[in-house]
Amino acid sequence: MSSVDSGSPRSSPVPLVDPGLNPEQRLAVTHEEGPLLVLAPAGSGKTRVVIERLLFLIERSGRGGESFFVATFTRKAARELVERISHRLPDARLPYVGTFHSLSARLLRRLADRAGLPPDFTVSDAGDQKALVREIMRRHKVSEEDVAPQEILRQISQWKNARQTPGPELARRLFGSRRFMATCYEEYEEGLRKNRSLDYDDLLCRLVGLLSSQPDVATALRQEFHHILVDEYQDTNPLQEELIRLLSRERRNVTVVGDDDQSIYRFRGAEVAHIQRFSDHYPGAGRVLLSRNYRSTSAIVDSATSVIRKNDGRYMKTVTAVRGGGSPVLLMEFPDEEAEARGVAGILREWIAGGGRPSRAAVLFRTNAQSLPLEKAMAAAGVPFFRPGGGGLLESREARDLVAYLRLLVNPFDRLSLARIFNVPPRGQGDEAVEELSALSEAHPELPVAELLERLAERGGRREPLGKLSALLREGSEAASRGDVPLSLLDRVVAATGYREWLTREKDEETRRRRLETLEEFRGLAGDFVREEDREASGPLAAFLEDLTLSREGPDAEGRERVGLMTIHQSKGLEFDCVVVAGLEDQLLPFRSFAGGRSSTDIEEERRLFYVAMTRARERLHLTWARTRRIYGKTQSFGPSPFLRDIPGELSAGDRPVFVRAPSAPSSSGRLPGQSRDGGSGFSPSFGHPSRRDRLASPSVGRPVFRGASKVERRQGEPSPAEGPASISGGERKDWIGKKVRHPRFGEGVVLDARSPDPDLELVVRFSEGPPRTLLARLANLTPADEEGGVPNGER
Repeated sequence: MSSVDSGSPRSSPVPLVDPGLNPEQRLAVTHEEGPLLVLAPAGSGKTRVVIERLLFLIERSGRGGESFFVATFTRKAARELVERISHRLPDARLPYVGTFHSLSARLLRRLADRAGLPPDFTVSDAGDQKALVREIMRRHKVSEEDVAPQEILRQISQWKNARQTPGPELARRLFGSRRFMATCYEEYEEGLRKNRSLDYDDLLCRLVGLLSSQPDVATALRQEFHHILVDEYQDTNPLQEELIRLLSRERRNVTVVGDDDQSIYRFRGAEVAHIQRFSDHYPGAGRVLLSRNYRSTSAIVDSATSVIRKNDGRYMKTVTAVRGGGSPVLLMEFPDEEAEARGVAGILREWIAGGGRPSRAAVLFRTNAQSLPLEKAMAAAGVPFFRPGGGGLLESREARDLVAYLRLLVNPFDRLSLARIFNVPPRGQGDEAVEELSALSEAHPELPVAELLERLAERGGRREPLGKLSALLREGSEAASRGDVPLSLLDRVVAATGYREWLTREKDEETRRRRLETLEEFRGLAGDFVREEDREASGPLAAFLEDLTLSREGPDAEGRERVGLMTIHQSKGLEFDCVVVAGLEDQLLPFRSFAGGRSSTDIEEERRLFYVAMTRARERLHLTWARTRRIYGKTQSFGPSPFLRDIPGELSAGDRPVFVRAPSAPSSSGRLPGQSRDGGSGFSPSFGHPSRRDRLASPSVGRPVFRGASKVERRQGEPSPAEGPASISGGERKDWIGKKVRHPRFGEGVVLDARSPDPDLELVVRFSEGPPRTLLARLANLTPADEEGGVPNGER
């Protein structure tokens, strides 16, 4: 027996197993050595199984919790797991339980010298990343009207996850805006390096790269981690899956828990194939299906099952609702989105009047654009509600200011943080000082921020304010190195800068009160932070900042008596007694960017999204749609979602959607425009009751006829082309030069030149005002401005 196997499980006492587990749960919990796949449909007691499985492994192995690498999808899930295990095993230490990003950050900090990283590296959050990209764009004189910083960051993220390094070679083989993005990528990486910082993607990329290139490091970690457990395995991306394989090689003690029917994060890089092909990667793996649903009634479980079983390639599952019975799923049709919103508010008002708690109800929708009518109707009806994910404490101006100060105490080379606090609170430094500081920083990248400030203080009478700031950073950095707790360091910053006094000078009383409350909330966060003893030698402040940066969650809104208004993606992992899924129309769910050319993968992802929405409900499920909806500035009429046809009539009540043949010609693909792969019948959804079928299907009464999508797939949230002349999207270079075009912002213009081949054709257009602009044809939303010129390649 090898040295890594010392402390054999056979020599340990047989651990106690929770007698309340059902037979399938017990089988999953007590699996011995080797790989195991636990299929855990919605409401099947997954969290309980994960906790009991880890307890079993710890006790059975005779090892401490340090020998287990446990990856969860959210920080909240990790906290719950650690708290519940600590309650059962008070002496258990679980340093490697967390999200993939937090676990990677911990290992990288521990292995910084082997990874070629400074030990005091910081993790840049989304705001820092965007600020860095904006600075690069400013240097290149590129406007955000031409390309959005978020688009650049999204592309950089894709390159990183594909292990594509930046450099001139990458830029040379690209065209249009993507060539500029490649240039940004190279300068973005250099900016992070100068700031001694990593972004989110770097955490996984650097760790996987380290383990791939240095086998001795990988071997040491494989000996250290006796067992690997991954929750929500269906949501892993290729880098996360590769990390698991690198850590589990030889030993193969891997337990993955998840449900292929709930894989809804493909836009983040998740691949459902990881869970579907687990046995291919781990031959001989055990498999357990948790087949009992403890959350929802039979009506809800059976309706959701009827919808999801239409997907191909999934694990076939028979799930039984332990609770049985239940009210039928209620289907409700409304004339427009405002009437729908009022109807939804009425449902929730009735729920609360009947004794239902607001916090146990939620309204779910596919896109954020659907939220505003619902918010207005809820407010008008007096229904308390909240919208997660926006405007939280960590996104506030005050929190971001204070985080920047604290980061400079940990990382004295963080230029991005210096730029934020250089004149906050105001210390009399104008544009000239900012330019001088920028020049100094460029000329002396090796100097820490405090020394840069001291050199700048020697110029032009700036000695006192900048000297004080430099002294604060030096003294605070020394205190952080000694291990001072975050609250002490925060109070040092607030006192030395006069930050609180600055807030009190706000003239508007309500704004002043809110900002001071935010300061106290942030102090509360710092005061509540407890440094784990096993946290690497980075110190408590660095650990606190890392926790803040890696947290995707703002202040916890649970427990407050408010109805949740959220996208379906935001609802993942939550459950409610009463759920309303609103906006169930074709091209909203399934989402419209897939229309006219939807692949089977697209449809299956959207169907899984609907399944996730339905299975959030415990007792009551309402599904609503509107005959017309004003969205992205246009009144649209798409028809009810084709997924509604899969809900059995005996399990539902209320309005039934009617699907009628669309009055339009077949598309070039052989399908009617808008017909989804799973429609199958050649019918397009319409609305309402059978008695309205012919009237609503007729264009003569004003119902817009669905035209199908343009050949160019539009980005999420981008307006669809106006009816009439289609948006111009591509074509040959010769077809463009001299054409008159119209842009929604810049007006009419003439194409002077066209560069590079499709699909990234760049157009140089002179508009009536201003200098010529270079636009990407497929994203510019240009339409033909002359009657005779037409559209290149006849696209109309």
